[in-house]
Amino acid sequence: MNSRNQCLDMLRGIAILLVLGAHSFWPYVGWWRMVGGSGVPLFFVLSGFLISGLLFSEYQKNGRIDVLRFWIRRGFKIYPGFYVLLACTVAIRTILRPGAVFPMKSALLTAAFLQNYFQSALLFIPQSWSLAVEEHFYLALPLLLVVLIRAKSLRFIPWVTLSAIAFCTYLRMHSDTLVWRESHISMDALLVGVTIGYLKFFAPRYFPQRSRIEWLLISAVLVLPVFVLCQSRPIGPVETAIQFVGFAALLLWAAPRAASSKAPVRFMAWVGRYSYSIYLWHMVALITIALFGNTLFALLSYLALALALGIGMAKLVEFPALRLRERIVPSGRRDRVEVSAVAAAF
Repeated sequence: MNSRNQCLDMLRGIAILLVLGAHSFWPYVGWWRMVGGSGVPLFFVLSGFLISGLLFSEYQKNGRIDVLRFWIRRGFKIYPGFYVLLACTVAIRTILRPGAVFPMKSALLTAAFLQNYFQSALLFIPQSWSLAVEEHFYLALPLLLVVLIRAKSLRFIPWVTLSAIAFCTYLRMHSDTLVWRESHISMDALLVGVTIGYLKFFAPRYFPQRSRIEWLLISAVLVLPVFVLCQSRPIGPVETAIQFVGFAALLLWAAPRAASSKAPVRFMAWVGRYSYSIYLWHMVALITIALFGNTLFALLSYLALALALGIGMAKLVEFPALRLRERIVPSGRRDRVEVSAVAAAF
């Protein structure tokens, strides 16, 4: 049985295309570059929902959460592709700069997922800052849930999220940069997704049983003005929080939505299936600007190469690692169906 949720895959596809735009440098797609930064927060909200869904499903089935098992399964998803990219980056830097001093500290910080706290390490693999945020989230969330379960306080998850939004917004308002890469400043986006997961599993009367256009309209009302504002200035702290809530509404529209046979939806869902590997490798595709300059052909080549690299590395590294994971630490068939979002993809 295919347990993938096509609409959530579609949202992942939209998120990765936003990211591709954010990292493009072609002058005639400046609007895409400006709104493209919203791709990562969308990924965060989706991850919070899907990862918490895996944990909530396990708790409902077994009455407990196996934290170590969760971390091992996460490792099979995240580490193989990331460390292959890191190894390739080290090898290429060594070959292209044989006489230069190798930035060992930056490489080690990146390998330890601490690059979002050190600017020098961030330059090593720039896009990996969000992976560090998610890795810290994977470490912290099951521990938080275990504490709440033992205290019989899962019902406080929405309040934890509201507190996190207020606290993180305060930190963003007092930050000296408009790029908030540190995990403690970005964690509220992931907790927004966790709250949606909590509603699905423990407060189903608040979780839509079918897709309703009202949620899509609410999302548009919250997100589109932010997209308009960011054309003239960077997105501010308050707009960032509003955007998270807008993505939560988008998730409430998408999660219960039935699969579609429409070609655009199927294409975006197909891209979303490879979104992790595309995200890892897409910066390599920026070589097209050096080869072809600021031309439309260079832009199209960038997009095609980013997709091709991501799909190729997913099939070469990511998917084999996931198949190995299912042999070593398998998830139950029931788990995959209940979460309705593909444990194999997350």
